[in-house]
Amino acid sequence: MEQGLRTGVTQMEKNAKNTPKKNIPSLGAGRRRVYRITAIVSVVVMVLVVLGVNVLAHVLDDKFNWRVDMSERQYYSISDTTKKILDELDQDVYVYTLYTKGREDTRVVELMRTYDAYSDRFHYENVDTTLNPGFTAEFDPQGEGIEAGSLIVTNASRTLYKVYSVFELYSIDPTGTYVYTFNAEARVTSAIVYIQTGVAYTVKLLAGHSEYTKEQLSELVIALSSLNYEVETYDSTISTEKLDPEYDLLMVVSPGEDLSTAEYESIKEFLENGGNAIFLMDYVIFNPSTGYTQIVVDDLKNFNALLMMYGLNVNKDYIIGGDSAKLYQRVTGLVPTMYGHAITNPLINNNLTPVLMDCSSITIASGANVKAGVLLESDANTWAKKVSTTMSASYEEGDPRGPFTLGAVAQYGDSKIALFSTSSFVQSSSEGIERPANQALILNTVGVLAENTNNLNIPAKSMLMGAMEFTNSAQALVLEIIVIAVIPLAIIAAGLVIWIRRKRR
Repeated sequence: MEQGLRTGVTQMEKNAKNTPKKNIPSLGAGRRRVYRITAIVSVVVMVLVVLGVNVLAHVLDDKFNWRVDMSERQYYSISDTTKKILDELDQDVYVYTLYTKGREDTRVVELMRTYDAYSDRFHYENVDTTLNPGFTAEFDPQGEGIEAGSLIVTNASRTLYKVYSVFELYSIDPTGTYVYTFNAEARVTSAIVYIQTGVAYTVKLLAGHSEYTKEQLSELVIALSSLNYEVETYDSTISTEKLDPEYDLLMVVSPGEDLSTAEYESIKEFLENGGNAIFLMDYVIFNPSTGYTQIVVDDLKNFNALLMMYGLNVNKDYIIGGDSAKLYQRVTGLVPTMYGHAITNPLINNNLTPVLMDCSSITIASGANVKAGVLLESDANTWAKKVSTTMSASYEEGDPRGPFTLGAVAQYGDSKIALFSTSSFVQSSSEGIERPANQALILNTVGVLAENTNNLNIPAKSMLMGAMEFTNSAQALVLEIIVIAVIPLAIIAAGLVIWIRRKRR
């Protein structure tokens, strides 16, 4: 009986082995199929959503002028300042870009479309001059030619206009290698103000005395132009027009030779009639590329005679610093103390600190009809060396001790001036106007003295990665140590700790 049962079971096992198996799907295979279907459906839905959003965006843009700027630095957006000016337009403004079809600059075109979408009085069009070569003739009366890629802002009758080249729409280094900022909004909005008012306030750069030229001050010129200022060279020995106290601001940048008597009288008349001026005076100029120091031999007596009208005088000395916390790069790179004034308050409130290189001291004298005050001052641990070919940076017995005035403002009658004992902060260099605080200092100075101008404050949009700015060498050294040593060592230490813990397990 038991034998038969075992035989029967054995036979059943054999039959089971010989029976073909059915392909029954496993639970895992079913899940994978569901995942694949879900993934395909999700992709299809996402594609449809993206297409729908794009169609909706175009409809909103075309029908309702709704636009969203998704660019990294908001290149296609306009500021509240621009919106206010567009809201107040009482005449139509026309903007033409000159791009070959298919080679348009997306940033400029999209920005102009934003202007166009915001105001019914703003009209934008691109003109391909290869197809319409005569279009620019009325905007080029001198026949000098207008380059492709330029931008024209004009009124309906085309009697007022501004023309900006690509080098004015962008800040580009002289070699053409780096593009620093996108300036198109500031340019276009300042041109709109000009079209609206018919007036452009002019900064006149004095020439004829070995001053820095307009070309050498290109970054300053670009910054001023973006605030609706015209910048022109003024040489009183050859100019047929006198300075206009109402619409001209005289700027003197590092003269190496003195004024003639006739020039002195002409500028004095301008100031006595209420004209304003900025003086940036150098007696010592250091060239960092060569390491040599240039000395201004001329005493500049007529220039100082003009300054004395306001109770100011620039001394022929060289300020040396002894406090490393108040120095930048070298002993003649000074981090000044700022005193409250309309010029300096924006810097103080935004924690911006200018750096002044190679300064002299300024003397302020009291006067019955003169109001003068300190803007910038060196720290107490500074001393003054008399300018000579045998100067030593070391303190010597008898050297005057600080603090010294490095920047001042003064008023005489209706005329106001600002005086700085260095021009270093307006020069195009990493220690000059490229420092945001230095640029803010000179632009604020111009803005305060040019009270009757329609100046704008529309910042350029950076085209570079963010950068850090230091006010002294110690800060840069600390960061360098952290980046080169501290952070790598911390990473190595963390790795060793993790490795040891795993090994113990």
